Amino acid sequence: MIPTMDAPYDIISGPDGNIWYSDVSQTSLGRITPSGMITEIQAGMDTTAIAVGPDGNFWYIGGSYGTDTSNFGKVTPGGVRTTYTLPFDAVALAAGPDGNIWISGTDAIVMVVP
Repeated sequence: MIPTMDAPYDIISGPDGNIWYSDVSQTSLGRITPSGMITEIQAGMDTTAIAVGPDGNFWYIGGSYGTDTSNFGKVTPGGVRTTYTLPFDAVALAAGPDGNIWISGTDAIVMVVP
């Protein structure tokens, strides 16, 4: 299967044994199995950074760049997603050694407790 990706942005190796990627233009995340099967998951926003959280979910950021708000979300390995809004423009995220997700922005850093 050939994905409809238009602007892949970030790629990570997941604990589920698959490769996960974000796609800015398609508002999606993708999962590629070792055998090459690709599954796209609608994220509901333009997605950029993606990280594996300590809860085993995949966390991502995206949204309205150049504005005063951004979005972030999580998706389970099975494809169930939840989205949230931030009061600043998010640019990066990472799973911290404290078991939380950390999101940085143009003028803030926040901690999200999974």
